[in-house]
Amino acid sequence: MSAPFTNDGSRPAGQWSPTTAPPPPPGAAAWSAQAPPPPPGAAALRPPRTNGLAIASLVLGILGFGLLPVIFGHIALGQIRRNGEQGRGMAIAGLVLGWLVLASTVVAIVLVVLAVGGGLTIAGLSGAFS
Repeated sequence: MSAPFTNDGSRPAGQWSPTTAPPPPPGAAAWSAQAPPPPPGAAALRPPRTNGLAIASLVLGILGFGLLPVIFGHIALGQIRRNGEQGRGMAIAGLVLGWLVLASTVVAIVLVVLAVGGGLTIAGLSGAFS
């Protein structure tokens, strides 16, 4: 029987101690480059995908399109609610940007009509163009 410790308190060479890693089993490499395979059902643990129409709504809203981001955003919100996909914030941002573009277009048209129509009326009354 061999003594578990030497005179200086250390273990003899080749014996495992709690402060070192256990030796690998015979025939196994000390280090493996391959990760262990995923457990069964790991595919179900992936996060839900992002809705494509939500992305399109946001991009088109940033680019200044008016009607398409509104349409895509509303459709995307319905799909997100039904399917549990991600992208609700992008769909809402696309909706807001789309409505802002539509509202600013309407305001610009009204201002142009008032400026052109009102400018001619004021010029006609003042006699500047007569």
